Amino acid sequence: MEQVENTQFLTASTIKGEKVINKEGEHLGKIEDLMIDLENRRVVYAILSFGG
Repeated sequence: MEQVENTQFLTASTIKGEKVINKEGEHLGKIEDLMIDLENRRVVYAILSFGG
């Protein structure tokens, strides 16, 4: 994912499809969707796809 300095916002489409990798460098899956807490205005969790 390309990072831009001083960027405060990301579109959901920018994040969707991004690889998720743990601290050991293992590929866990890719982001399929995001769950957003509208009251607190934050992403609560990401829905991942994995396997084949």
